Amino acid sequence: MIRLDTENTTLLFSVDGNNILGVEYYGKRITDTNFDGLLSVHREPRAERLVASSFGAYDFRESSLLAEYADGTFVTRLRYCGHNFTKKPDISPLPSARDADETLEFCLWDEVTELTVKQYFSAYKKCDVITSFCVIENGGKSPCWLRKAMSLQLDLSGDKFEITTFNGAWGRERIPSRHKPGIGIFRNDSKSGASSAESNPLIYVEEKRGAKRHFAFNLLYSGNHLEEVEITSYNSVRILTGINDFMFRKKLMPCQAFTTPEAVMCVAESDEELETRMHAFVKRHIVRGEWAERERPVVFNNWEATYFDMTEEKILCLADGAAQIGAELFVLDDGWFGQRYDENSSMGDWYPNCKKLKDGLAGLADNLRGKGLKFGFWVEPEMISKNSDLYRAHPEYAMEIPGREPYIQRGEMMLDLTNPEVRQYLVDSLSHVMEECKADFIKWDFNRLMTDVFTVCGEMGAYFHEYILGLYEVIRNLTDRYPHVLFESCASGGGRMDLGLLCFMPQVWTSDNTDARDRIAIQEGTLFGYPQSVMSAHVSICPNHQTGDSTSIENRFNVASCGLLGFEIDFMKCTASDMETMRRQTEYYKQHRRLLQFGRYRKVESCFDSDRSVWMVLGENEAIAVIVELENKVCRHGEPYLLSGLDEESLYEVTMRPQCNVEQTLSFQATGSYLCNVGLVLGDLFADETDRHENSNSIASRMFYIRKIS
Repeated sequence: MIRLDTENTTLLFSVDGNNILGVEYYGKRITDTNFDGLLSVHREPRAERLVASSFGAYDFRESSLLAEYADGTFVTRLRYCGHNFTKKPDISPLPSARDADETLEFCLWDEVTELTVKQYFSAYKKCDVITSFCVIENGGKSPCWLRKAMSLQLDLSGDKFEITTFNGAWGRERIPSRHKPGIGIFRNDSKSGASSAESNPLIYVEEKRGAKRHFAFNLLYSGNHLEEVEITSYNSVRILTGINDFMFRKKLMPCQAFTTPEAVMCVAESDEELETRMHAFVKRHIVRGEWAERERPVVFNNWEATYFDMTEEKILCLADGAAQIGAELFVLDDGWFGQRYDENSSMGDWYPNCKKLKDGLAGLADNLRGKGLKFGFWVEPEMISKNSDLYRAHPEYAMEIPGREPYIQRGEMMLDLTNPEVRQYLVDSLSHVMEECKADFIKWDFNRLMTDVFTVCGEMGAYFHEYILGLYEVIRNLTDRYPHVLFESCASGGGRMDLGLLCFMPQVWTSDNTDARDRIAIQEGTLFGYPQSVMSAHVSICPNHQTGDSTSIENRFNVASCGLLGFEIDFMKCTASDMETMRRQTEYYKQHRRLLQFGRYRKVESCFDSDRSVWMVLGENEAIAVIVELENKVCRHGEPYLLSGLDEESLYEVTMRPQCNVEQTLSFQATGSYLCNVGLVLGDLFADETDRHENSNSIASRMFYIRKIS
């Protein structure tokens, strides 16, 4: 028996007399050292609990490995060769979680084909998270082709499970979907070349009988992913996660190896505990560098105020408003480069449009810094327009199939990042413009998905994967070169909210949909696996440009403060009262920024289970609670809002954040026991809002600061 422990969980392996490596147990930490009872259990071959599997034995479940050999056969029979505790290997250019506490390496081997699989499990003990990846090496004398190579296989007993996936589309990303599959195969995947808004690689699996364990799985990867849960007639379930085998055929020459992305697994007694552990893992082991523990600035982004119709005069006027409300960073969005007046031109031409910006980016940045604002700008480096200087000079840089009319989306094609010349062009051109304006921030967008997949530089059977490796190489080069720059990932909003990019870019634009009502669901879904310290959220224009809903500026702020605060408003259309309200909001956010961004998030009441949402962030001796009513119902008598996570023996001072649309203020003292069991009794929130008739389809919300006083 071989074990790998975290502070609260145990992963237990066994090797039988036939040198088959299995998983005996994964769950709450066990202290036993004698496992004779487990070893005596006999399992039907189709219900064996294996660490890795392939076609060729009496197991017809979905396998973690499928290799095609030069003789046309697909049979691989992996046998245990040994194990050791070792230093976690570097798997660059793939991203990897940092600072593992302990790594266990297993060696598996097929004696006929001489294919070797080294399977690694790394423990992150304080987070109760374990990661897994494998290195597959062709030790034979002929080439072979990998048709499937998963990062993690976890076999469990049982046939009653509930699966939660996080699905959606543009503007409604990561909405939890609960599934109760019977016998058969459940798939969650992406085939678009990105981790995608449609199917995030994060999944939850809940055991519905027995120990009733709750599992979470994720993947440090930004491309096509696959999560499979197969429930069999033999009282077993197999969970697989890794690269999608869609259009995947990777050639391995003799002595050549292939490394899979790193997968993440966690087990707990509740979904709430899974959230806490996954958040801690991302904050401690995924986000790195200067921004790992650093508070994020309050940003202003000009997009919804100007769209493509930007001029230097408009930008400077907006900058005056941003400085007035206390923003710290101005982000210049799409439209500043090449001949960019709409979405049909100039992608790839990363030099300023001097008709719009007479002094270029450097002159604009100097002006903004003179107003007390740092400077950043938007780019979409992975795209190319046919109407661009770059395409006219290098049409071979585009992802384009010879003899076939390319599919154009948003006036764009994609660049072929498997081409080293393309990667070098991006590093050189982006470095030049970043250094010219001394950029403090980069918003890295990705607005279309892969269609015309073709390259002359790489292997077509592994194109999707090799593209992602090229992307990681470019981003790693830039983030290593400019460690002080804050990079924000964006993909038509939240289309690449994944652990892979978070290893390089400390935050993600959560969604292009900034409607406060919709953002409650988007943010709550995101927070199942990603902490608020990586989740950008803006107070935007009203009525909202995506939905047409109208929500008071106080409610928009209360919702946005759950993430990394920014503003996306046309100050030229704001009243003096609006400006003062936003100034006070920013001041309040900065006062509690550390707690809001890095406090322990706790979902108290979910918008997916009721018509209200309550969440908290908790520090050592303080907390902030936000309550949101989603529906204004006639003759509704407000139920109390129960809080959570407070010390029930302590006394707290509770103070409502003043709101310009609520005349009353509230401040009182209560024990943690009272707040968690009796709760806040507030009545009808809508009735107290003085501007409730000015807003359509509105929400009502309040924010409370809670401080322990004894």
